Amino acid sequence: MRKWRMKYRFILLLLLALMGMFIGVVMTINGPVHGIDAFFLTIATNIHNHELVIRILEVTSFFASKPMIIILSLLLVGVLGFNKRDTVGAVTVLAFVLSGYLLNNAVKAWIERLRPTLGVEGYSFPSGHAMLGLMLYGFLLFFIIFYVKNETVRKASIIVFSLLILFIGVSRFLLAEHYMTDVLGGYLLGGFWLTVGLLFYTLVKAYLTPTAPMNSKQYMG
Repeated sequence: MRKWRMKYRFILLLLLALMGMFIGVVMTINGPVHGIDAFFLTIATNIHNHELVIRILEVTSFFASKPMIIILSLLLVGVLGFNKRDTVGAVTVLAFVLSGYLLNNAVKAWIERLRPTLGVEGYSFPSGHAMLGLMLYGFLLFFIIFYVKNETVRKASIIVFSLLILFIGVSRFLLAEHYMTDVLGGYLLGGFWLTVGLLFYTLVKAYLTPTAPMNSKQYMG
């Protein structure tokens, strides 16, 4: 019991840290573009003549596009609901990915930061690709670790999904569709909402199966 109390205290501190850093980023993006945003915007401008690099970035970015998020979310919901009989997991993924999308749009409408490139639809902060990509692939990674027993597959999944999440964010500011701080804000807000989702899943599963002691390595990675 003491271990679980310490674990939930850590999760609470993590949530507070993520939200605190997100608020800190919000406070730095008002006014003229400078610092890290200006630096990476210059890099993005310099690579736009390299068609192969741009193509690779566009393909990477597509992995967190709206169609891909919808398709993979529904596939994950289907596997959890029908194959694994994990209704709580299916509901958690559906509810938190959808609410994450709505949360992202709400924050964008509140901040109203313009894009670094004219003609790109919507507001810039926080990056929806970074936020929803982290959430979706974070859920995927969590359930792979939870259900797959093969340690090699687990370790490979951690590496692959971690790199994919990272490269999705990089692609967004190198394509000049977002500032670097937009991507950082997306990661922080996405990490916050993903953590809430995983905590929700863990608590509901524990409530519904009180006689089956939870395995902390399974439930919280």
